[in-house]
Amino acid sequence: YIFFKREVSTSEICLYLPNCYQKKNKIFPLKSKTVSFAFERTHQQMKRKLNCKPILTITGSDSVGGSGIQADIKTISALGGYAASAITAVTVQDTLGIQEVYDLPVEIIRKQIEAVMEDLSPKVIKIGMLRNKETIWSIAKLLDLYRPDHVILDPGIVSSHGDILTERPLLT
Repeated sequence: YIFFKREVSTSEICLYLPNCYQKKNKIFPLKSKTVSFAFERTHQQMKRKLNCKPILTITGSDSVGGSGIQADIKTISALGGYAASAITAVTVQDTLGIQEVYDLPVEIIRKQIEAVMEDLSPKVIKIGMLRNKETIWSIAKLLDLYRPDHVILDPGIVSSHGDILTERPLLT
């Protein structure tokens, strides 16, 4: 994992997420009771009920669930964090590959991030698939504004099937 301006160890991640342990530089979820989520109307009630730290993930949506927002939410939740999300793109895909990608407008991405940052104030942000420079610049400005403690940059540049996920000019 690469954090903003420094690398972080798996033991640091386990300090932040209570339901995981480290073994040979890998992170594993603790086998624990299932967390039941009650529908709460207010943010404060939800925070007290969950009693865990929010992490914002900013990436694309993978309708098959193997990567992107869906995988991040599962991972963060399994490790004891509270996953908040901002979607950058929606894919049309199946297990064989990506057929189409729709980039959300930068204004919508910005508003999603601002809403989460103003409400939950996550100290950790994980960034995945960013497909164009306008989105990258917008997120960079928001990172400068909100100054989270940690930013994990895990850019989705190429899919597992070899599909290019980022605009080619950004790769050169």
